[in-house]
Amino acid sequence: MDLTRTYFLKLEIHDAIGKLPQREFLWLSTKPDVIEWPREPTQCTRRRSEFGDLAGLNSLPKAKVKRSQNTALEGEGDSMRTVAAVNKSNSVAFMVHPRLTRGKRRGKSDASFLEHNYFSLCRARKKSVTARCASASLHGANA
Repeated sequence: MDLTRTYFLKLEIHDAIGKLPQREFLWLSTKPDVIEWPREPTQCTRRRSEFGDLAGLNSLPKAKVKRSQNTALEGEGDSMRTVAAVNKSNSVAFMVHPRLTRGKRRGKSDASFLEHNYFSLCRARKKSVTARCASASLHGANA
């Protein structure tokens, strides 16, 4: 297998009936971390003397993530929004950071709770994220 110095690993663990209870998305390096283990058995600290090379993350092509839907649900003093993000590019959308804002570019809504704070999307993949906040924190604007 021909890997670049920094690479991604998508790991899916299926149970006996084929359900997908766990999914992981990792970024790794072909250069391993070097860990110095304690010499004395009574010591429990260890440190890394060398780190893997993840510099390739700095030069990832810019991804195009589009919002595909926005479902609003108003409750007793609460506002909930569900948005589906879709990666429309050929590169990985790395560390997508959704946030709930008051109107267009009016700042982050106070006390919003996100189902997923950061996530990554492979090419043509989609992920739904739900955000909840107190309706009063929107100050009359649309989320």
